Amino acid sequence: MASTIRYLTAKIAREIDEELMSQAGLGAFSLDWVFEELAGLSCAQALTKVYTRDTYPNVLVCCCAGNQNGDGLVAARHLAMFGYQPVVCMPKARGSRWRLHQQCDNMDITTFPSDVSALQTALPTTHIILDAIFGFSFQAPVRAPFDVVLDRIQASGKPILLVDIPSGWDVERGPDVDGLIISSLPQSLWGLGKNIMKI
Repeated sequence: MASTIRYLTAKIAREIDEELMSQAGLGAFSLDWVFEELAGLSCAQALTKVYTRDTYPNVLVCCCAGNQNGDGLVAARHLAMFGYQPVVCMPKARGSRWRLHQQCDNMDITTFPSDVSALQTALPTTHIILDAIFGFSFQAPVRAPFDVVLDRIQASGKPILLVDIPSGWDVERGPDVDGLIISSLPQSLWGLGKNIMKI
């Protein structure tokens, strides 16, 4: 019997984004006000279902400067409203999601400076990590400073919740290098990439 599971490719994921957000698309949705809000809320809710606030209150939200960044920032905001203590680690400049950053700032959610050393400072008191660094559109290789970030996150031994796919994985080919982030709880709004099933 033929498989009925359909997997996403990076190309299809980009086409879905373009269709939903274009003026002529299915509704001209705004990335930061609709999709990132839904994605971030979904991730925050998934985290609360598996990692309770009483046992895992300190959440380290690791972001990049791209689209995945918004999902992480929204998740941090919702986690704070759910009673967790999120902190945001963004080893590169804040990028274009200034409204989402401002919302986190307004809620006194700490964003570490653009410095990888801040990550090492945060890890000992972290209970769980939300990986919102790279998503479906990631293309190898992993470049600095994220090579160091991914190495430190993986070496921490902390539980990790993924947004979309493990950071550093190509959605079609799998991991870029050995030892990248592995999690038992991938969270995706669109669907699964074929290589996510290797987790």
